[in-house]
Amino acid sequence: MVELTANGESLELIDKGNDIKYTRQIADIFDIAAVSNSYTNSFTIPKTPGNTQILSQLGITGDTSRVPYSKIPSDLKDDGLPVVKSGWLRVRETTSEYKVSIINGMIDFFKSIENKTMGTDVNLTQFDHEKTIDTVIASFDNEYYKYIIADYNGKNFGTVLGDTAINIDYLVPCFNMGKLLDLVIETFGFTSDRTNTEELDDLYITYPKPPADNVTSELIATLTKANYTLYNPTPDAGGFVSPSSQYFWDSSDVDQGSLVSNWKYVIPADYAYRFDLSIETYGQYFIRTSFGAYVSPVAKSMRIEILRNGNPALAFDSDPLNPATGSVSIFCNQGDIIDIRILALYFRDGRVIREIHHNSAEFKIYKTNQGDIILADAFKDFKVSDFFKECLWFTSTTPILDVVNKSMTFKTLEQRLDFSDAQDWSEMYVERNGEKYDSGFAQKNIFSHKYNDPDDKSLNGFLTVSDANAPSEKKLIESITFAPEQLRTTFNDSDGVESFNTYKFKIWERETKEDGDGNIGIEYKGLNQRFYFMKYRMSEVSEWLLMSEAVSGSDTVTQVPYADTTGTTYNQIVPARYARYMDVINYFKVHDIDLAMGLLDFYQADLTKPVYFSQEAQYYMLNKLTYQSGQLASGEFVRIGKIPEVPLGDIAIQVDAVSGYAVRFRIPIVAGYNDIIPEGTTVIINGVECEISSILANDVYVRFYAVIPFENYETEPVLNSFDIQTTNGTETRQNIYYGPDVIFTTADQGSGTVKTLTANLE
Repeated sequence: MVELTANGESLELIDKGNDIKYTRQIADIFDIAAVSNSYTNSFTIPKTPGNTQILSQLGITGDTSRVPYSKIPSDLKDDGLPVVKSGWLRVRETTSEYKVSIINGMIDFFKSIENKTMGTDVNLTQFDHEKTIDTVIASFDNEYYKYIIADYNGKNFGTVLGDTAINIDYLVPCFNMGKLLDLVIETFGFTSDRTNTEELDDLYITYPKPPADNVTSELIATLTKANYTLYNPTPDAGGFVSPSSQYFWDSSDVDQGSLVSNWKYVIPADYAYRFDLSIETYGQYFIRTSFGAYVSPVAKSMRIEILRNGNPALAFDSDPLNPATGSVSIFCNQGDIIDIRILALYFRDGRVIREIHHNSAEFKIYKTNQGDIILADAFKDFKVSDFFKECLWFTSTTPILDVVNKSMTFKTLEQRLDFSDAQDWSEMYVERNGEKYDSGFAQKNIFSHKYNDPDDKSLNGFLTVSDANAPSEKKLIESITFAPEQLRTTFNDSDGVESFNTYKFKIWERETKEDGDGNIGIEYKGLNQRFYFMKYRMSEVSEWLLMSEAVSGSDTVTQVPYADTTGTTYNQIVPARYARYMDVINYFKVHDIDLAMGLLDFYQADLTKPVYFSQEAQYYMLNKLTYQSGQLASGEFVRIGKIPEVPLGDIAIQVDAVSGYAVRFRIPIVAGYNDIIPEGTTVIINGVECEISSILANDVYVRFYAVIPFENYETEPVLNSFDIQTTNGTETRQNIYYGPDVIFTTADQGSGTVKTLTANLE
């Protein structure tokens, strides 16, 4: 028996109700850039009086029902077992019946962030600050944002008493992606376990626009409230009291914007604003005696809130003895309503509030220029959905949502393809009834950045597919982030002893200008919407001089964070995190397999783990699973190709003797095997951690140093087989090479002797 509820009420079904077909899916291997949902087929329910009542008279003459356009919480059960929990009922058509379907999964999250922007719908005030030398230096230890030293194509250097200094006027703040993701998930009412996305905690995104050279704020409104006292306040249903006397300002000086009901301030234009409130108010709490008298008054703080459109933008407590102040900077849209609210608990610490005393309030509203670092202003057009997708693409993870508990986890493709964690479904196997070969991928599948030079594509990543029948190329992912330019700029300490260099992250455009006297100078023009990803490293301990022309100041620090692009561009991300896709799509076969699966097995099936069938002697990734009561279940299973033992035949590895009792291996990079070797990779040869000396042009070869005493080579050759383990901090790969013995003698040490090992790769 099938049971369907909408908004907690049971809908009547017809006999065809048992024809409901439900498909579970968390991600589609055919579309890396998308996140999938589970869903039912379209089915019909009768247009009975009861169903029509539940659907708000939908389909009745003159109805005004919003059901087809609203979220209708729905549960679906079959023989008492849940098939769908907390789904969305979609009414698609009304005739003599209602045609409906149900969808659930990540839709709950994506619908909640739909048409939302980071700057308008996420409270980013904890990232806001005024840019000064002090705040720049303080940011070096800030967990939310940092001024990471890099060449932003501005005026990088200045002088202080003849010494070269780093000019902070042309630095932009960089914001922590992990903190932003946590804030997004929390803002829309979800929780998360961010295992597998921890690298976002080390990743920063640049402020996408240049701050102005001078910071100014324009006072556009001043509102004041004088002394009043409210006796015997009445609590609301929640147990709070709020003095009615707070509404209406005693005086108002409004240059821009307007007041509604002499209390609510109306924002005049889309812009960044700062709201400063100074208020002196408190509550008098009394103990009530057994005789009904109120004695022993104690002054206690009250809750003060600055509201935007009825939602708190800032909350702080008053001080019973002194004025309290609060300030918040946020981006507002024209027509937004700003007001304040004063709240107190009616019962508190065994006492009852009997008096509310208000001595004064002054509310100042400023229109701020771009020099104030207000992240909401810079991110006002940055869609939350785009931000979330960037996080998924960077980490190569699939989000999994527990719709009942509204909690989210993240799974990597490596986990979904881990044979050791496979589920054996051999007992449920019935038959394979189809095999497909078209993956939908092209021969060259592109993960692209934006570039300042539209002809540049140098830092894109690629998945290559050996399928002559596939299209030549296809753009899988198109990031909104820009790739840094590969020109390096060196930054020196005050003594010119220590230095580091960074790539160029263009936030300013330089233009050569000639003044009226014929003097040539450089004008710096700001560029907007320049999002870059970067990590950072700390400089050597020394004396680093920072200065500002805008505020005529300078200071020194012992260390500064500087930009590091390791693992931040798709030419590095794809080999490191998407290599396993190659194992799937290069040996691509999709098997449609029928299963003797009960409803409980269907409901409990883990789509995040591989599946093994002894009948096929194959491991699979489960792309989707479909159940219909009274019929065989069916699954779309993507065969997981095992890495062949000798994929490319013989491989020529050059080995030469170098000084220091070491040999050097020069090995061609083999796609999908030892290609996770960007800068910063750790390499282990036969258990010995080694140094990467260089990566040659086009990443064709890489050299490793392994410290092995030469005398061992003459008596006990070890080069006929060796293993190389590489890790980039996220993925570890083990490769084993086999070949003939290569014998070195002690006399070969430091001679530059080069021998070739012709090996096979396993």
